Formats: sequence, structure tokens, C-alpha cells
Amino acid sequence: MTTGWNKNVKSALHHWWPQGVSRFWANQKGLVTRLSPDGITTEAPPKNFGAIRNAHQIVIRDSSNDGSVTYRESFEHLFNSVDRQFPTVIEWLKSLERRAVEFHLPFRKRFHVVSAPEDKLRYLIQGLFSLVVRSPLNRDACIAAAEFVRSHISKEEREVLITANLKNCLGNSMRRVDTSGKLIVCYSQNREFIFGDGFHHTISFFGSMPLTGEVLVPLTTNIAVLYVRPTSFTVEPQVMTLQLGDPEVQFLNDTIQIYAKQEIFFRSQCPDITEPFKRREHLRFADSHHWIADLVRSIPGIHARRGVLLLQDPRFAKKFQID
Repeated sequence: MTTGWNKNVKSALHHWWPQGVSRFWANQKGLVTRLSPDGITTEAPPKNFGAIRNAHQIVIRDSSNDGSVTYRESFEHLFNSVDRQFPTVIEWLKSLERRAVEFHLPFRKRFHVVSAPEDKLRYLIQGLFSLVVRSPLNRDACIAAAEFVRSHISKEEREVLITANLKNCLGNSMRRVDTSGKLIVCYSQNREFIFGDGFHHTISFFGSMPLTGEVLVPLTTNIAVLYVRPTSFTVEPQVMTLQLGDPEVQFLNDTIQIYAKQEIFFRSQCPDITEPFKRREHLRFADSHHWIADLVRSIPGIHARRGVLLLQDPRFAKKFQID
């Protein structure tokens, strides 16, 4: 017999890649293509990808008796308000003015400052944080510390620890989110952005201070957003647009392959599989000597020594060194 706070919770697929975002990767047939580390591709409607059964449901069973469910709670509804805003926010991003520039110029000469309504900023930042929280990369981070100190964790306990930590991360992020920080809306003219089950971010959801760090995530095949919230920065300019050249889009896509573990998604331009993705691990950059760090350092109003917090304790993070 099921007891607990909510007896009516049903088993369901919960999307870590919300359909309001994944639909922008649909091709002319209305299908998204999934690429695995071994090179196998699979086509399906957007709703079929980026989901885990009961990913946002906490289920506790009686280990001393018959294994019956003693507690069941779903927090999927906490993502709903954010997910409903994604299509509107993305249409707004499409409408922003951008500067036609020569790509050989340094980043600081290519930024174009734009104005942004407060509500759009809040919805966008909340959406970015929600993508970070529910991503498979963060799910692995939620269990990494426990796996580091314990020799064995049962499957049931592992799921409880992951989902309970996810709910805590989501609550912390929504309580602490504000509209400060820097936003760079990046546009690709020719090459398509890919998406994956991991992407670059250094956001920490623990503590009581405002969220700090950075996240870079594609929201369509030609729009990616970089959000940076350092510990020290000037308020203005806050929102800028940036046209990316093909080599820069390629680097961003290669970055997705560093952070992704099992799944990459594309619309019409299948990426060449890189060595980090073949390892089937969520990796991260080992240092700040890479394109994203150069981009962040170029943003007006960010001090050279910008303190950012790591996603997780470095002991539990697997690093990737760029040669």
C-alpha cells in the first residue's frame, strides 16, 4: 500500500530537455536526431528525447519489510511555469538586434548592447538554471560525493539521493535567482548548434548567497546564451548580442561533446564525434585556457579576478585538458 504526502502521483517521463526547447531541433520531417558515442543515430519526435522516467519523483520504500512504497512525491510541477515560458523567451531572443561584424575582431569590439524587459530576463535566467538543475550532468553531480565516500549504494537509495538533491538544487536556484549578472546572446549564421546531456556551467546551488558562476547553453540551433554572474561586476551593460563565426560555433559544439556523456542531438548537421564524447563520461575543462573563458574575460564590466564557484568538489569532477 502506498502512503505519504501524495498518493496520486503517477509514473511518468520527466523531461530534462523540455519540449519547448527541443522542438527547435526538429528537421523538416519534424524529427530530432540523436547521436550516441558509438556513432549510431536515431530519429524521433522531440518529445521522445531528453527524458527519464520518474526523474523528478522522490520514492522511498520500506527496506525492512516488503519493499512497499512508504513515501512518494513529485516535483515535476515546479518546472512547469519555467517550461511554459521557454517558447516566448526564445521568440524574444530571435528578435534582438545584432551587429554585423568582421569575425577577426576581438570579442570586446563585437558585442552589441540591447535593452531587455525585467520579466524576460527573469524567465530566461530561471530557464537556464532549470536546464542546469535537471541535466544528466547535474544528476551525476548530485550523487558523486556519496559515491566517493561509500563503497556501495543500492539502486533505490541512489535514485532517492539524486532526486532529493535535485529538488533541493531547484528550490535553492529559484529562491536565489535574480536578474543581475551578464547575458551574452550568441547567434550562428551558418553552422547549427548541437545539444547534449551535459553542457558548460560552473553554477553552485549550495549556500545562501546569490548564485554565482557561468552557464553556456544552446536554446535553438542558431541561438546560444551565456550567463555570467561573478562575485564582482558592474551592472551595465547587462545584455549583449554577439554574432559567432563558424570556428567559434564549432568550438561550442566541441564543448558540448566534452560535457556530454551518452547523447548528442542535432537537426541537419551531424557533428564529427570527438575523443571526449567517446569516453562516455561527463567531463569538464581542467583550467581556464579555452574559448569560453576568453569570451567571459572580454565582457564589459567583469573584473579580471572574477570569483566563480565550481559545480562540484574538484575531487569528484572529471577533467578534460585541451592540448
